[in-house]
Amino acid sequence: MKEADQRSDRFKMGDGAKSDADLAPSADLLLARRGTAFFARLLNDLPDSALYENSSVEGMQRCHVVASVGLHAREMANEIESIRTGAPVVKLSGSVLPELDEYATIPARALRHLFSHSAVHLNVVWRDLTDTEWKTSNSVKSISDTPLERSKIIWTSALNMKTGVARSILPNEVQKIIAD
Repeated sequence: MKEADQRSDRFKMGDGAKSDADLAPSADLLLARRGTAFFARLLNDLPDSALYENSSVEGMQRCHVVASVGLHAREMANEIESIRTGAPVVKLSGSVLPELDEYATIPARALRHLFSHSAVHLNVVWRDLTDTEWKTSNSVKSISDTPLERSKIIWTSALNMKTGVARSILPNEVQKIIAD
């Protein structure tokens, strides 16, 4: 969707509707949101017991991949808030990895909720950013880079779930951004 079309659609939604700022990186946000929807479909199609089967990542089960994706979204939302406000970054424990084994042991229903709630939280953080905030950065990261970073994580994680999805079926723009 073109930027001008996106802006005109905003007026049709009504006063209470929220949408991305005009200067938000709409193409990158779209890739991240499509990746999130794709990952959600893969996750929701798996029976609970299948979450504890091996992923394509050495030493990790699918539950680790799901936990990693959920924790990454939480951490990214915290980083964005930190950059936006200038406050210190609130990390889970310095990194996602220490919590990964712990979170991978939670029940399947809780893993699914971790993924969906963290995805919604990150999306709300993005949606609430102003044009000025999208241009904000710190010494490590620019807020405008976060959707592309998330896209890489979410699409790669979808492949890592080892559900039979082939890289070749992914959209061309996704194949270009994900690492081998």
